[in-house]
Amino acid sequence: MIEDKIPVQIFGQTYEILGNPTETLYYSSLARYVEDKMKEIMHHTNVVSTQKVAVLAALNITDELFRDRENKTLGGKSADKKIEDLLKKLEDAVRDPNAPVPVKTKTAVIHHDQTVPQELELI
Repeated sequence: MIEDKIPVQIFGQTYEILGNPTETLYYSSLARYVEDKMKEIMHHTNVVSTQKVAVLAALNITDELFRDRENKTLGGKSADKKIEDLLKKLEDAVRDPNAPVPVKTKTAVIHHDQTVPQELELI
């Protein structure tokens, strides 16, 4: 990977980021996001110290990251639950292949002698 110093502007200051020159726009987007957070904090608080505003912005961005991670984890748990339920149904079907399998169906719609196929979905 080729790395180079890439200048970005945040709050009137230039910072050099060591990174891939082909990702310059990405680094500029990151810097713009940080600056937007800092401006938002300054707008909603009486804090004037750039250093304090930067720390508050870092905390806010970290909070967003942690919440996103938590939401993804919770979403994964519900997917895991669905998988567990399906596996249990499969195990039950293997144990007793004559047992009925509950299936949701949608009614077929008929248009001029053509039937739209039914959609089947395991429940």
